[in-house]
Amino acid sequence: MVSTLASQQLILYQNKKIVGSAQKRFSQQNSQEIVLQHGSILLGPEHCKLVDFLSEKDEKILNEIKYILKEKTIDIKTVLGRDVDYNEAVHYLKEGFEREWQINFLYRDNFHDYAEVIGFN
Repeated sequence: MVSTLASQQLILYQNKKIVGSAQKRFSQQNSQEIVLQHGSILLGPEHCKLVDFLSEKDEKILNEIKYILKEKTIDIKTVLGRDVDYNEAVHYLKEGFEREWQINFLYRDNFHDYAEVIGFN
């Protein structure tokens, strides 16, 4: 039997998981806060292929995992009906975080995917 655990750190679309994440907040002495965010955003249906890489041999278990992935998850490509590439996703995530939290991200030249909130050095 394969089991799934629901987390409070999910974003659902039509009752299917599109984002799963974890977050840790650290308060600093100067009353500023640092947020460590980790998660997965499904841009396309490739996550369903993970079953092909499992060492499990029991077809019943593999089929159950495939069913869970199909029935319990959805991806942005399916929701929007078009491809969304990495750069577009980053752009809109950055924009959304900045607007919601009223912050600005500063990208360092030598780390393409690294963002630092201004004021946290």
